[in-house]
Amino acid sequence: MAGSASDVLQGLVGALGIGAAVLIAVGGLFVFRRFVPLDILASHHDITGAKFQVMGTIYAVLLAFVVVTVWQQYYSIATTVEIEASKVLDLYRDAAEFPEPMQSELRNQLRAYAQAVVEEEWDTMARGHECTHARIEFQKLWAVYRQLPVRDLRELAAQDETLRRMNELGENRQLRLLRARSRVPTVLWIAVVLGAVATIGFSYFFGARSVRLQAVMVAIFTAAISLFFYVIAALDTPFSGTGWISPRPFTRALHTMTHVPVEQPPPQ
Repeated sequence: MAGSASDVLQGLVGALGIGAAVLIAVGGLFVFRRFVPLDILASHHDITGAKFQVMGTIYAVLLAFVVVTVWQQYYSIATTVEIEASKVLDLYRDAAEFPEPMQSELRNQLRAYAQAVVEEEWDTMARGHECTHARIEFQKLWAVYRQLPVRDLRELAAQDETLRRMNELGENRQLRLLRARSRVPTVLWIAVVLGAVATIGFSYFFGARSVRLQAVMVAIFTAAISLFFYVIAALDTPFSGTGWISPRPFTRALHTMTHVPVEQPPPQ
């Protein structure tokens, strides 16, 4: 299962990526200043400043749009996981409305499904795939539901409510799996990367008297943009790495279903 080791690895890769981007940007500045004299740059500061402000604003809007989009998707996935786990627990409690042995069969199958999700499907989602075992356990859950008895109005009402929650469980499962495979479109990554290159490159046209001081400013500017890239990449992979969404909601539900007694409804 994804965990601290994957977090450390992705954090290390991110730090190396940010460091490499800073070195490339600073190296490009020194090469640029070697071929373009300071007096030429200083004589065009008015035009350069106006154009850089426009370019910087456009790129800031684009970067903010991407960050907000991936954050909303990340939050939506986390919410979907919470809802799905709560539906499993609701179905477990509602099983008390049915007689034995169907009550135990339904509860056992709910536990088996939650266990398959926690122990196997979370790992496969990190690779963008559905777990075959978890899918089979979910199909078995539907099979148990179809065998639930309907002998009176009480059991009919219970079965209707169970059907509603089963459908909601299925919808949230599909949303979780779909969002586990979704990624920031390639064309958007290209736009963000090329925009960063253009914006950082345009900052070279400001001619500070001290090239070392300008190198520090370029390094900070590049590190800030690269950090946003790291945030986007982390949030875009919600089931692996630093932005990992844990299966804790399912773990809590599984613990409740395994160790916490459920009150039985009063006899009719």
